[in-house]
Amino acid sequence: MMSALFNHTAHVMFDFLFRRTAKKPAVVQPAAQHAIVEIKARQEHVRQAALARAGALEGQEAAAVDFILQCEFADARLRAAAFIHSQPLQERVYSAMRNTDRRVAKLMQGKIEANLQQVKCEQHAQQCLERAQRLRADPQLMANQVADLDRDWSAIDMPAGQTRQAFEAVRVALHERLACQAQLQRALIDALNALRQIVATLEEASPDASAGALDQLALMVEQHAFAAEAPTLPKHLLPTFRLELDAARQKLAVQQQVQQQRQRQLSQCASQLAAWETEPASALDAASLRRQWQSLATATVRQPGSAEAELEARFEALLQTAQAAASALAPAQPVNAEPQPAIAPDTAIQSQEQKQRFADALDAMERALEQGLLQAASEHDRVLRAIDAKSCKPSAAQAPRLARARTELAHLMGWARWGGNVSREELLKTAEELPSQQLPLTELAKKLGSLRERWKSLDASAGPSSRELWQRFDAACNSAYEPLASHYRQLAEERQQNAVKAQALLEQLRSLNDTVQDAAAVDWKNVAQQCQRLQQSWSRQGTIERKERKRLDAEFAAALALLAEPLARQRAAAIERRERLIAEVTEIRADDRNAPEALRALQASWQQQSLTLPLERRDEQALWLRFRQAGDAVFAKRKETVQAADADRLQNLQHKEALCAELEAVTEDAPAALRKMLREMQDGWARIGHVPRAAEQRLERRFDAAAAVLQQRIDAGKRAAHSSELDALQRKLSLCQAVEAAVAQTLPPDQGRDWAAEWAALAALAAPQERALQTRFSAALAALGADDSAYAATLIDNRPRLGQELLRLEILLGCESPAILSRERLQMQVEVLQASLRTGQQQGTPQEQLAVLCALPVATDAESAQRIAALLQKIKTGT
Repeated sequence: MMSALFNHTAHVMFDFLFRRTAKKPAVVQPAAQHAIVEIKARQEHVRQAALARAGALEGQEAAAVDFILQCEFADARLRAAAFIHSQPLQERVYSAMRNTDRRVAKLMQGKIEANLQQVKCEQHAQQCLERAQRLRADPQLMANQVADLDRDWSAIDMPAGQTRQAFEAVRVALHERLACQAQLQRALIDALNALRQIVATLEEASPDASAGALDQLALMVEQHAFAAEAPTLPKHLLPTFRLELDAARQKLAVQQQVQQQRQRQLSQCASQLAAWETEPASALDAASLRRQWQSLATATVRQPGSAEAELEARFEALLQTAQAAASALAPAQPVNAEPQPAIAPDTAIQSQEQKQRFADALDAMERALEQGLLQAASEHDRVLRAIDAKSCKPSAAQAPRLARARTELAHLMGWARWGGNVSREELLKTAEELPSQQLPLTELAKKLGSLRERWKSLDASAGPSSRELWQRFDAACNSAYEPLASHYRQLAEERQQNAVKAQALLEQLRSLNDTVQDAAAVDWKNVAQQCQRLQQSWSRQGTIERKERKRLDAEFAAALALLAEPLARQRAAAIERRERLIAEVTEIRADDRNAPEALRALQASWQQQSLTLPLERRDEQALWLRFRQAGDAVFAKRKETVQAADADRLQNLQHKEALCAELEAVTEDAPAALRKMLREMQDGWARIGHVPRAAEQRLERRFDAAAAVLQQRIDAGKRAAHSSELDALQRKLSLCQAVEAAVAQTLPPDQGRDWAAEWAALAALAAPQERALQTRFSAALAALGADDSAYAATLIDNRPRLGQELLRLEILLGCESPAILSRERLQMQVEVLQASLRTGQQQGTPQEQLAVLCALPVATDAESAQRIAALLQKIKTGT
């Protein structure tokens, strides 16, 4: 019982061992290619349905989001993503598709950025609208404010809407206000020019007409002053017009007074001249007439055809009549009268020169009086008075001219003195009103300086004023000057305080210099910051007395120079380190996968060095610009590399798709050709680089499916060839067995059978089996022809060996052996296992054992033939 159990266990164990070592052929899956085609068609149908469903999601944003998150087709997801307009849903889709679908993520990112830009534009437009509304309500609207508003609005890129319509309405109102301002300002400027034109023609025009024109201009300007846009006018325009209007009215009043005085003088002269003309000529004294006439002469400019010229002509005619009457009554000079002494030549020449000077001065004085140049006329009058009257006596024609000129000068001087007093009163009134006007200090200083200059000019043109008037004016100016004096005292105190602060900064700089000189390790960052702080404080300090400022600047520059040299050396070293960092950035290879990390490390080193010692702003910006440009160049090259890689991936995608299509279109049936083609395509697939990640898995599945179909065809061909080869082997083996049976005479001989022809008609086998069976067949055929009894005995003797070889092949193939041979089979298994364990070699394969069996010449009995046929069927089916 125990022996039988042992035998059964050993049999099972050795069967298991032999089955593990034996190679089993692949299992054939029928209709695999048809299944793959059906799967592809089904997938394409699902894809088209997904695209149709995505196209029907317009206006259903929530459904579109759910569809995108569940759909596995990229084209359908992209079509559905186009219908999502809400920013929260866009952000949700972007977060989900950021690492899955690059096209959908990019589309969502673009929409999110567009929404943000639109919101920003709307906010900016609303701000511009509010700003325009504030400007419309502002009483002092400025043109530059509207220009800035228009420029800001034009920079907004937004569609038309309610905000734009409201802004356009407000902007039209603003431009209307600006147009009104321009018209108002133009009207005031024209009024001012008209006023100046009236003033220029005041002496030539009628006083009444000039007064009417001034009143009309004043009324018009006052109406403009109460206009709605009057607060936006230039501040100087209205005060200038009013000041010049007051001056014009004063000048007109003076002219009217002069005109009245002139009329009175003309009346007096006419009445006196009429009285003289009624008297006889012999009763008139020419000298007395001239003196009286000069006292009555007018101070106006005599023009031809005027009333003054007519009176002057009548007086000259009367004077000549009186002189002629006096000459007729004068006694004749005696004949023996002594002759006048002769005049020396030099004295005559000097007399002629003085007469010429006298005539020139008189002409110049008359021209100055005609032009209204009172000061020049006074200068010429002093020249005339300086000439000796005895050596240069005026001629009969010059004497009345000189008298008239001096009379007119005296008259004008009187009027000038009167006008000067009026002007001084105005200046005094202006000076007394200055304290109550609360003017800015700069304008107050200019005003006071102008008032004093005008007072001095009046002293030169209208003569000196009274002492009392001068004292009042001086006191008013001093009173108005008090705020300026206080301000100047405050400025002096500030200058003194600034000098103290400057001295304190200088002491701080010297203390910092001593610290740097004595310290073993210097914090140059702190030194640079302290130097910069002290320099900025020094440049921002207020005014100081000139001499003190010059001394302090020199001392500060000297103390700063002591720190500048070592600090400059440290900064030069820092610049050199920055240059090395820039060189390291330029040496980074763009195709290196560690390039971003290396660049970030260099940026961190740059920031650390910047914190250690900041450079001058100019140097820092220049170096940082170079460093950033070098980094940007690296990233630009990496971008180009990525773009080139993307292009290569797209090209590889095309190549792989073409390879898949070629593999799917193979129509060859020969297993060897198919195997070669599959191997070449697999090698070509391996040589092609990477493809876009989105298509990688799809292409791999497509290629694997096509390769699997081709491999199935190869396996099917191999199995068919193997089956055909085993059938041919069985037929040739059967023919060999028949010939050998005829030799051994185990079967009745078939005398008419052509063994060689039957052998030649069979298909050839593999080289080893063909040689073995050919040798066996030839030997048996030869022995049959020679009736070789020894060979027949050999065939009979090889039957035990045939049983051993069959038993060995059955063990290798795992086939059942006859029950009677179970002990022998178990013994052979043990022997084979012991031999394998002892030698360390693997046992033979079924193919090798079949070759040994085919090469063995033996007289095969019916049972052995059945066992051989079962073994061949086992090898053929693999089951």
